[in-house]
Order: sequence, then structure tokens, then C-alpha cells
Amino acid sequence: MRALLWLSFLSCAWGAGPTKGPLTLEAYFEAAQHPFTASHFQAIFGEGRHSEPSNPGFAGAYLGLLARDGRSPLSRLENAKAASALLNQAVARDGSDPRWRLLRLTLETEMPGWLGLSSHVQEDRAFLNSLLSKRRNEGRLQTVPSSS
Repeated sequence: MRALLWLSFLSCAWGAGPTKGPLTLEAYFEAAQHPFTASHFQAIFGEGRHSEPSNPGFAGAYLGLLARDGRSPLSRLENAKAASALLNQAVARDGSDPRWRLLRLTLETEMPGWLGLSSHVQEDRAFLNSLLSKRRNEGRLQTVPSSS
């Protein structure tokens, strides 16, 4: 549910929608909720049918799913470290794009704190909250009135 709220935030708050093509934020969040879809997402990425091969953000998301679904603790740890490094690269390359911040925040909030891989949670949360409030003040983000 939390992922769907963030996804709706991104589509409303950021002028353009998510990346076009078979590998999108929607595909990632659907894969994060359903193991069958995760294997489909991994197949898309493994076959190279993703739309942004130059940006490591989706590669980090892919490795994050592998870390979650891995069988051995060692492979899960290695995939989590690699995913974190790739998402950090994506944010360093384009820090103003909320997609990479959201993917990194999603990955790092699910990691245990003792791994030391969740150091950007407050930074990403503050960035996304400021973007949300900025869009709300501009009138670009509309809220749905509550039905009474």
C-alpha cells in the first residue's frame, strides 16, 4: 500500500510519468508485492529489454529484488550491497529525479540497520516530502475530496 501511494505521488508530482517501456516504476512496485511478477521483472531485466541501460537505477532495483528473494544469506547480502551501490550511483548521476530517490528509499527502509546500508533514508524522505509539498503549493498535486 505504501508503495502505491508513493507511485501515485510520483505520477502526480513529477510532470512526466515513469519511464516508458517494459521496465517502469509500476513494474518494479508490482514485482515488489508479488513473487511471480518479481520473476517476470527479473526476466525482463536479464534479457536486456529494459528501457534505460545507461542508468544503474533499475539495475539496483533488480538486485534489490534478488536480495529479497535470495535463498542463501550470503547471496542476499551481496545483492543488497550491490543494489545499494547501484542506487547510490543513480542518485549521484541525477539527484533531482525522484524515481531513483524513491527506489533507494524503498530498498534502504527494508534493510536491517546493522548492515549499515540505510544511511540515506532521512535524506531521501526529506527530498520526496519537499517535492510533494512544493507540487502541492504549486497546485499541480490535487487531493481527492473525502466522501462523507
